[in-house]
Amino acid sequence: MNRYAIFLIVLGWTGLLGTYSLAQTGGPYDLSWHTIDGGGGGGSGGPYRLDGTIGQPDAGTMSGADYLLQGGFWPQGIACIVDLPDLSLFLGYWLDSGAGIPADLNGDNRVDLVDYHILSQAWMQNCPNSWPW
Repeated sequence: MNRYAIFLIVLGWTGLLGTYSLAQTGGPYDLSWHTIDGGGGGGSGGPYRLDGTIGQPDAGTMSGADYLLQGGFWPQGIACIVDLPDLSLFLGYWLDSGAGIPADLNGDNRVDLVDYHILSQAWMQNCPNSWPW
């Protein structure tokens, strides 16, 4: 048998073995279903971090015990960290007054040091549910 024939046989077996795999199950976990959606970045909640984008993520909410996983295109408040873009938006409203200003974080109809203090308390943390942007 020549090298070319051996190469084709090995390539064929590798292809067959590489396409056959079983879903992992056991204990309280079941991964017997899957979809191919895409890739993406990361976000956090408590000691855990999970994000994703690109493609169509599975829509819906899955939860159990202390865990919550929300699919879809970035549900509000998920994967949001208070950081420099938030500070930049906040500073665009600095010293403004009136009703309905997004940067008025304490609801007193003016953007001042009290609102800045609220923003600084949330710095590099998950965005609060009431986060304005």
